[in-house]
Amino acid sequence: MTAAEVLKPPAVPAGTTRRIPVGVRLTWLHLCSRRVPAGVLAFAVCGAVLHAALHWHWTFNSGPYAQQVPMIIEAGAASAIAVTAHSPFGETERSAGRWLPYLRLFAVCGPRTRLSDDS
Repeated sequence: MTAAEVLKPPAVPAGTTRRIPVGVRLTWLHLCSRRVPAGVLAFAVCGAVLHAALHWHWTFNSGPYAQQVPMIIEAGAASAIAVTAHSPFGETERSAGRWLPYLRLFAVCGPRTRLSDDS
């Protein structure tokens, strides 16, 4: 018994493989590296669950927990977007330029507005 048959690649008849244009393949590989298909799927699931929650009245009518179910679903959608936008190379950090630390500092220390007059 020899291993010669194992080392040879399987013969593929001519014309049976699909030729995908290079631009389409590169775009698909880039989107897969950014986890876009999984993010779109998670975003669609969150939208369907939110639609079901609002249609079948899964929320409380009043009180402090009245908007908790929709907010949990919206947080899931936001986390799916954040995971999809992540890059191991820090491109979002570089695209904002040198002003990003100052913008973050202003967002934390900047003026706050009151959303309601419940004083």
